Formats: sequence, structure tokens, C-alpha cells
Amino acid sequence: MAFNLSLKNLIIGALFLLASGEAAVAQSTTAQYTIVNSCPGTVTLQSNGESSSLSSGASTTKTLPTNNAGPFVVTTPGQSNISGLEAGFQAPSTYYIAKLSQFPVTAGISITPSSPSNNGFCTQARCDNASCTDALPQPPAGIVNTTPPGHSCPGSGVSYTIVFCPSGTFNS
Repeated sequence: MAFNLSLKNLIIGALFLLASGEAAVAQSTTAQYTIVNSCPGTVTLQSNGESSSLSSGASTTKTLPTNNAGPFVVTTPGQSNISGLEAGFQAPSTYYIAKLSQFPVTAGISITPSSPSNNGFCTQARCDNASCTDALPQPPAGIVNTTPPGHSCPGSGVSYTIVFCPSGTFNS
């Protein structure tokens, strides 16, 4: 009987550890997003219902849940609407640039994951103008394919750098 009790305690302990590990994984589903303004002027960054100014050459870093990151868009000087591109993310590892057809593209975007490129994964997404091929034709209504223009960078601890105006100029 003592053996069965020990086995029972061992099984209960193992289940507890497994549940604790799953809870820890569920709580660590965040990623770091560094947003860089390479535009020649100040832009207004919008994401997750927040809006903030970002001076030329400045950057800001946000730690957000991977299931609620972005999309990230900017408004450029002299424009009342957002630029016609958005940087978007889908949990846990998919990222994309999408065209917003109702707005002109005044600022290009690039997204670069922190992990090195490997077998087609973790590649940079970049779109400088409305005719680029590395952007979805519109924001996705469902799950994004993980091949370009959708991208994926599987793994834990991946962070992303989003650059507005990677060419260093505004589009006219």
C-alpha cells in the first residue's frame, strides 16, 4: 500500500509541475517590439489604441502580448490620415505588412526579427511604396500564410524591430 501511495503522490506531483509549466508558458507570451523612426520628420505612432509622437531618429520599445501586438501605423507631417501601410503581428510568430488601400503610402515600413534568417524563416519584411510585393494587398481577415508576403519566425524570445521610412525618406 505504501508503494501505491508513493506512486500516487509522484503522479500528482508530476501533474502539478506540468500544470505549473503550462501556466508559466501562458504567462510568458509577450514579445519586445522596438519601433524606429528613420523618417526625416516626426511621426505619430498609433498602436493598440495608443498614440505618441516619435521624433526623427528616435525609437521606442514596447513589450506586448503576442496575441495583441499592433497593428502599428504612423501619421506623417502634413497628413491628416495614417500612412497606407501597417505592420501587423499574429500569435505566436507571424508578422506581415499590409496595404491600406484607402490611404496613400507616405512612409515605408520594415519588420526585422531578432533571430537570424534560416530556411526562409525570420526574414525581413520591407515595403517602401504602394507597388511593393512584400505586403499583403489588405489587412488580413484571418490567419496569414507564413510565406511572403506573410512571414514567420518561430521560436521563443523573438523580438522585432519595426522601422518607419527604412529608406530614410517620406513618399510624396
